[in-house]
Amino acid sequence: MIYALRPDPRLRVRSVQPHRLIADGWLDVTTVGSLIPPLSDALAAGTDVELDLRNVYFIDVAGVRLFVEAAQRLSERGRRLTLASTPEWLPRILDILRYETAGLVLQ
Repeated sequence: MIYALRPDPRLRVRSVQPHRLIADGWLDVTTVGSLIPPLSDALAAGTDVELDLRNVYFIDVAGVRLFVEAAQRLSERGRRLTLASTPEWLPRILDILRYETAGLVLQ
């Protein structure tokens, strides 16, 4: 899994504000390393976090798991992770995988 920790050009993440990120590209186990550093910085911002997925055309379970873990960390601090432009299938996948979604808002 070490390869997954490196940034990958197939997933680009921009920080619009310290707590607001925009991602575009392909999010899977091989590209998740591009999202981890900016998402970690956003989690440290001390506010709710928003991640815009409008231009992400694929998300695998590694990406879904990262969303859930980030939301859980925020929830422990009374904050939330909002996923903007969420794919319509994501709520069903969360249900099937039985992931705890405290702190996760899907828009």
